[in-house]
Amino acid sequence: MVQDYYHNLSSQLLFSYLEPDNENAEPIPVGALINGQSSASFDLTAGQNHRLRIINVGAFATFEVNVDKHDFAITEADGTDLHPVLSDMLTINPAQRYSIILSANDTERSASWLHARMNTHCFAEQTDSRFEALAQIRYHSDQETTDSVEPDPTSPLSAECGDMSLSSFKPVQQFPAPSKPDASFYIRTNFEIGAHRLSRGFFNSSSFRPENTSPALHRMISGIEALNTSFSVLTPPPEIIPTIFGPHPFPPLQDHIGVNTAAYDSSKELVIQTPTTGKVLDFIFVNFDDGSHPLHLHGHKFWVLGQGKGYPPESIMNLAGEEPRDEAAEIDLSNPLRRDTAVVQAFAWMHIRVLLDNPGMWLFHCHVAWHAEAGMGMMLAVGVEDIAKQVHNEDGGWVQAIESQKGICSSPGIDRGQRPPDSTWA
Repeated sequence: MVQDYYHNLSSQLLFSYLEPDNENAEPIPVGALINGQSSASFDLTAGQNHRLRIINVGAFATFEVNVDKHDFAITEADGTDLHPVLSDMLTINPAQRYSIILSANDTERSASWLHARMNTHCFAEQTDSRFEALAQIRYHSDQETTDSVEPDPTSPLSAECGDMSLSSFKPVQQFPAPSKPDASFYIRTNFEIGAHRLSRGFFNSSSFRPENTSPALHRMISGIEALNTSFSVLTPPPEIIPTIFGPHPFPPLQDHIGVNTAAYDSSKELVIQTPTTGKVLDFIFVNFDDGSHPLHLHGHKFWVLGQGKGYPPESIMNLAGEEPRDEAAEIDLSNPLRRDTAVVQAFAWMHIRVLLDNPGMWLFHCHVAWHAEAGMGMMLAVGVEDIAKQVHNEDGGWVQAIESQKGICSSPGIDRGQRPPDSTWA
């Protein structure tokens, strides 16, 4: 596990990060860790191949991982097995997971060093923090010492804050992406300065603010049980004057799929809803922010169909209602990468397609902890009409599940450490 770390509590750092006149200047980590240590060691058998599973469990930093004098094969991304891709560097963002195959075949010395470096180019300001963690890879666990083996100099950090080139990653098990989505959604990601000079993260016109004591899933199940149709039946979206920032934030209903603006306050809970499971959705994320965002979807994997700088091609914006043309006609759907965390870079776009086959209320958010707390998140309510039928037939265990969790939501200290209300600075 690689991660950044801080000396102060997140609640203290969060208060400073969210205060007025702080335009998304994320707290700078104190340093980097490998398996919770600044320096670790691993014993590998010489002459054999070893699988190392690398997970970025940190709050903010993108890591670049390499091993002195070794190339390695990347064989897995976010639980999807890949045909091996040979590399000498692994870029891993928060929430991402990779497997590499490392051959212990360096016959010139008995140990090497694994470097895990935070990419400080992605920080709001440069720092004197210890941005690198090291792990000594020893070929024989019974050797007396390997302290005389010094780490090699490292290459300059990448100036890009994003994913590795995903086009070279081909899943072993072929799952073609569906040829056409049932609905398409344009999601603008950016930070905006609003009341009290506060900088907040947005997906379209929504800045996510979950209710700790009354989660959205609980409210949905309770509303369905009480025959409140606003939770299960979508109504046409409100009329909003288009802006320069892109398409309408609440597009017309497509195949009974759309934003639920009746049961949820869309200014703080953007909920995109499908009536049944098995629906296919396209999301085109367009980032107007000068920082990158590793976007993570709970409960599903998605196909990454495209990434690029600037504004996305017009031809991919509404593939639910239009036939593929131009750039959209060239998208390879035969076996694109499937994963649950991918990066939209600064002033760039990302096109994903997802089969929503897991019913429930699923969070879709930036996995930079500071950005998520600032509001970069939304939810997908999947198969709501199917869920309603189960609730009314006393099937599926939905009511029992939320009843068993209500004690947690009302437990003492549930609000401790949460984001302070914006009224704090009024």
